[in-house]
Amino acid sequence: MKVDSECAIESGLDAALEGLLSTAGVVGAILATADGFPLAVRLPVRQDRDSLAAGAAALAGLAAQVLARLESGGLDLAIFDADEMRVLVRPLSLGFLLVVGDTEANVGLIAEDMRRAASDLETAAAALPINRRDELP
Repeated sequence: MKVDSECAIESGLDAALEGLLSTAGVVGAILATADGFPLAVRLPVRQDRDSLAAGAAALAGLAAQVLARLESGGLDLAIFDADEMRVLVRPLSLGFLLVVGDTEANVGLIAEDMRRAASDLETAAAALPINRRDELP
Protein backbone atom coordinates (compact mmCIF):
# COMPACT_ATOMS: atom_id res chain seq x y z
CA MET A 1 0.00 0.00 0.00
CA LYS A 2 1.34 3.41 -0.96
CA VAL A 3 1.51 6.19 1.59
CA ASP A 4 0.76 9.82 0.73
CA SER A 5 4.45 10.74 0.39
CA GLU A 6 5.01 7.96 -2.16
CA CYS A 7 2.00 9.13 -4.19
CA ALA A 8 3.30 12.70 -4.07
CA ILE A 9 6.71 11.57 -5.33
CA GLU A 10 5.16 9.58 -8.18
CA SER A 11 2.98 12.58 -8.97
CA GLY A 12 6.12 14.75 -9.21
CA LEU A 13 7.71 12.28 -11.61
CA ASP A 14 4.57 12.17 -13.74
CA ALA A 15 4.19 15.97 -13.74
CA ALA A 16 7.74 16.42 -15.06
CA LEU A 17 7.02 14.05 -17.95
CA GLU A 18 3.68 15.72 -18.66
CA GLY A 19 5.51 19.04 -18.91
CA LEU A 20 7.79 17.61 -21.59
CA LEU A 21 4.78 16.53 -23.64
CA SER A 22 3.80 20.18 -24.02
CA THR A 23 7.03 20.80 -25.98
CA ALA A 24 6.37 21.03 -29.71
CA GLY A 25 7.23 17.78 -31.47
CA VAL A 26 7.46 15.63 -28.34
CA VAL A 27 5.28 12.53 -28.55
CA GLY A 28 6.44 10.64 -25.48
CA ALA A 29 8.80 10.45 -22.52
CA ILE A 30 10.10 7.79 -20.14
CA LEU A 31 11.97 7.94 -16.86
CA ALA A 32 13.90 4.69 -16.50
CA THR A 33 16.37 3.24 -14.03
CA ALA A 34 19.98 2.63 -15.05
CA ASP A 35 19.10 -1.01 -15.75
CA GLY A 36 16.15 -0.08 -17.99
CA PHE A 37 13.16 -0.45 -15.66
CA PRO A 38 10.49 2.18 -16.47
CA LEU A 39 9.57 4.37 -13.48
CA ALA A 40 7.27 6.87 -15.18
CA VAL A 41 5.93 6.66 -18.73
CA ARG A 42 4.04 8.95 -21.08
CA LEU A 43 3.93 7.28 -24.50
CA PRO A 44 1.50 6.87 -27.37
CA VAL A 45 -0.26 3.52 -27.29
CA ARG A 46 1.77 2.13 -30.20
CA GLN A 47 5.09 2.47 -28.34
CA ASP A 48 6.50 -0.37 -26.19
CA ARG A 49 7.44 1.20 -22.85
CA ASP A 50 9.63 -1.67 -21.68
CA SER A 51 11.64 -1.80 -24.92
CA LEU A 52 12.14 1.96 -24.97
CA ALA A 53 13.18 2.06 -21.30
CA ALA A 54 15.67 -0.77 -21.81
CA GLY A 55 16.87 0.88 -25.00
CA ALA A 56 17.41 4.19 -23.21
CA ALA A 57 19.58 2.50 -20.62
CA ALA A 58 21.55 0.57 -23.24
CA LEU A 59 22.06 3.56 -25.56
CA ALA A 60 23.08 5.92 -22.79
CA GLY A 61 25.36 3.30 -21.27
CA LEU A 62 27.14 2.73 -24.57
CA ALA A 63 27.44 6.45 -25.28
CA ALA A 64 28.88 7.02 -21.80
CA GLN A 65 31.41 4.21 -22.35
CA VAL A 66 32.54 5.71 -25.66
CA LEU A 67 32.97 9.14 -24.09
CA ALA A 68 34.92 7.64 -21.19
CA ARG A 69 37.26 5.83 -23.60
CA LEU A 70 37.79 9.08 -25.49
CA GLU A 71 38.35 10.87 -22.18
CA SER A 72 35.74 13.41 -23.28
CA GLY A 73 33.88 13.79 -20.00
CA GLY A 74 30.49 12.45 -19.02
CA LEU A 75 27.39 12.06 -21.13
CA ASP A 76 25.06 15.07 -21.04
CA LEU A 77 22.67 14.25 -23.89
CA ALA A 78 22.52 11.64 -26.65
CA ILE A 79 20.45 12.28 -29.78
CA PHE A 80 19.44 9.56 -32.22
CA ASP A 81 17.69 10.34 -35.49
CA ALA A 82 15.62 7.67 -37.22
CA ASP A 83 13.38 7.73 -40.28
CA GLU A 84 10.21 8.19 -38.24
CA MET A 85 11.35 9.69 -34.92
CA ARG A 86 14.05 11.35 -32.88
CA VAL A 87 15.13 9.92 -29.55
CA LEU A 88 16.94 11.99 -26.94
CA VAL A 89 18.46 10.42 -23.82
CA ARG A 90 19.77 12.29 -20.78
CA PRO A 91 21.38 10.60 -17.78
CA LEU A 92 20.01 11.25 -14.29
CA SER A 93 21.16 10.13 -10.85
CA LEU A 94 18.52 7.38 -10.76
CA GLY A 95 18.77 6.37 -14.42
CA PHE A 96 17.80 8.04 -17.69
CA LEU A 97 15.25 10.37 -19.19
CA LEU A 98 14.24 9.39 -22.72
CA VAL A 99 12.17 11.65 -24.95
CA VAL A 100 10.64 10.60 -28.27
CA GLY A 101 10.03 13.35 -30.80
CA ASP A 102 8.72 13.48 -34.31
CA THR A 103 11.15 14.04 -37.18
CA GLU A 104 10.40 17.77 -37.32
CA ALA A 105 10.99 18.32 -33.60
CA ASN A 106 13.37 21.12 -32.59
CA VAL A 107 16.14 19.22 -30.81
CA GLY A 108 17.54 22.34 -29.13
CA LEU A 109 14.17 23.22 -27.62
CA ILE A 110 13.60 19.66 -26.47
CA ALA A 111 17.09 19.50 -24.95
CA GLU A 112 16.46 22.68 -22.95
CA ASP A 113 13.09 21.39 -21.72
CA MET A 114 14.74 18.08 -20.82
CA ARG A 115 17.30 19.97 -18.74
CA ARG A 116 14.49 21.66 -16.79
CA ALA A 117 12.54 18.41 -16.43
CA ALA A 118 15.71 16.63 -15.25
CA SER A 119 16.02 19.14 -12.43
CA ASP A 120 12.41 18.46 -11.36
CA LEU A 121 12.92 14.70 -11.66
CA GLU A 122 16.12 14.82 -9.59
CA THR A 123 14.26 16.76 -6.87
CA ALA A 124 11.43 14.21 -6.81
CA ALA A 125 13.87 11.29 -6.87
CA ALA A 126 15.86 12.75 -3.97
CA ALA A 127 12.72 12.42 -1.86
CA LEU A 128 12.56 8.67 -2.50
CA PRO A 129 13.66 6.52 0.40
CA ILE A 130 16.86 4.80 -0.73
CA ASN A 131 15.47 1.31 -0.11
CA ARG A 132 12.20 2.08 -1.97
CA ARG A 133 13.56 3.49 -5.27
CA ASP A 134 13.37 0.10 -6.96
CA GLU A 135 9.74 -0.41 -5.95
CA LEU A 136 8.13 2.36 -8.03
CA PRO A 137 5.76 1.28 -10.81
